[in-house]
Amino acid sequence: MKVIKDHKIDNIDWEISEQANTEGNVIFPYHVYAENKEVLRSRSGKTGVLLNGDTAVEAITDDLDQLDIIALEFPVYVDGRCFSHASLLRGAYNYQGDLLAVGDILRDQVAQMERCGINLIKLTEHRNAEDALKAFTELSTPYQSSEDQQKIISELR
Repeated sequence: MKVIKDHKIDNIDWEISEQANTEGNVIFPYHVYAENKEVLRSRSGKTGVLLNGDTAVEAITDDLDQLDIIALEFPVYVDGRCFSHASLLRGAYNYQGDLLAVGDILRDQVAQMERCGINLIKLTEHRNAEDALKAFTELSTPYQSSEDQQKIISELR
């Protein structure tokens, strides 16, 4: 899977699947994970879960130590609920595994995703990853507060 990682384009060895019997490093949608949790724990390969904005982070907090990756789905630009999910996972629940953003992600979102604790970003094929990398350096001072505790522009006035 091609992603933005550490401000570079990289490949990670993960796939997203709805089939509980898939081997390898697999991210399962929450409903598949919840229905097959015991079976998935005994499979070979690493296991992750895909959350959308409709699923509360608290649905997986008891399993955080068993999840190598959590994918957060951003289905459309105006749905920012997974920004809050990322902040909760990193801040309130101290999740140390990978957080992967998937969906229809715009260039304008990638820097804020990183600030919320997302460390992997998968752009759709029709988005220009090289162009998205520029978003990390365009603003010297952020406009919104986030998990990284950087001072925001209104605090510097």
